[in-house]
Amino acid sequence: MSLCKSQISFTKTILIKKQYLCLNTWIIWIFGPLGLIQLKLKLLYIQILPPNIILVQKKKMKLWLSKINAELLQIKNILVGLHKGYSLKLKIIGVGYKIFNSSPKINSITIHLGYSHPIIFNYPPQMKFYLFKRSLKIWSCNKQQLYQIAFFLYSLKKPDLYKGKGLIPKNMITKLKPGKKSKI
Repeated sequence: MSLCKSQISFTKTILIKKQYLCLNTWIIWIFGPLGLIQLKLKLLYIQILPPNIILVQKKKMKLWLSKINAELLQIKNILVGLHKGYSLKLKIIGVGYKIFNSSPKINSITIHLGYSHPIIFNYPPQMKFYLFKRSLKIWSCNKQQLYQIAFFLYSLKKPDLYKGKGLIPKNMITKLKPGKKSKI
């Protein structure tokens, strides 16, 4: 079920660079050109004093600055993601390892990774999977969701330490272990 702006009760709506921020005291809904993302704040709450939006600590608790910065970074990632989007590329290394687009209507892919059965993976509709010959590109406007799904796919077949086979992120450098040394 998708939400539209009229279905959400919020205190204030602000337009920033083609993006709507709908604010409640604990929840931010961000509508951008690429979709909608809802974020529930845990450590901060929103106080609106025109013309500024101020994020304030919850109940004057003593919090680590790193936790507050992490929540602010999450808001920043959502704003960037709804404007540009994020992508990640996985290399498919190994004989017989294949990924097929099983059904674009259902948003699922079929993965063959050398097991006795294929793995059918249903992905969220706001994500896009682009299949190439020996790689897979994943695109999403939500950075956190993108990396969760990429880690799940990576964990299906982690790289072999001796041969280097598996699903490997493009920028990951794998150091192979040496095999048995022959006695001469």
